[in-house]
Amino acid sequence: MQVNQNLSQTSQTRLFKPLQDELLSRLNTHYEWKPASRERIKSCLQSVMRDRDIRSEREWQQGLDYMKKSVKERLQIERLNVLNVIGTRSWTSWHRLTPKQQINTAVLDEIKKIVQSRGGDHLAINLKRDDLDNIKKNLSYRKLLVNDAQIRYVWETVLRMKQLEWTESKGVRCMRTYHRQLTDPSVAVECHEVTLFHSVQQILNIVSREARIQMQGESQELELRVRAILQALSSPEEKKRFLRGDLVDLSDRIQRVREIIDRLDYFSIRLSEEQEVVN
Repeated sequence: MQVNQNLSQTSQTRLFKPLQDELLSRLNTHYEWKPASRERIKSCLQSVMRDRDIRSEREWQQGLDYMKKSVKERLQIERLNVLNVIGTRSWTSWHRLTPKQQINTAVLDEIKKIVQSRGGDHLAINLKRDDLDNIKKNLSYRKLLVNDAQIRYVWETVLRMKQLEWTESKGVRCMRTYHRQLTDPSVAVECHEVTLFHSVQQILNIVSREARIQMQGESQELELRVRAILQALSSPEEKKRFLRGDLVDLSDRIQRVREIIDRLDYFSIRLSEEQEVVN
């Protein structure tokens, strides 16, 4: 892993840029990120995947809350995607559908007919070859030409939204069923989605915790490495090689001017003393 190149952009002037470039070069050459916690993470993840039981109401609620939050966020995105694909036909909308949205809307209308003819459940439908051919034939009567890819794109976009809506409603049902099961043990709770999201949440917590531990150790090691490199670059010769620029040149000129002024002052004083001796 390369050290963040933004380190070379933190200086307010270009005075220290050569020194920073050398520091970055040496760090990237000699420093290695050590995956010290890789095996520990792997072991924890295997344990989580094997353990599919939720042991307390608190864990259940955490998994359910994470499921609801994740599904809600994704559902908002997918609903926007559907609007981008088919537009809106509401009378309150001020803009017209684009030609592409008009075609996609016509495709969706044909898909809805198929869904309704098979019970109205989007999740139970899988578009077959005959369905694609019928949709294309029906749209051709309206002088709309579409291909299989366009039909599947509209179908998959809407299907993702329907799947998320179903999962969102399943979360509500799971919450009610679980609370009923607390008072009536005979009530069966079939909510594998909550168990899945609980496991995912545990995995994220484990990985983030181990990542923080690893980053803390590596930051300390990196700090020691930086100090060692800067110590090696602190000799006068190395300073002169890296600390260059307008400010350094100006400082050198000022130093030389001061030396000349000091010599002139010394010469003036000696000259005055010699004149006094002569007089």
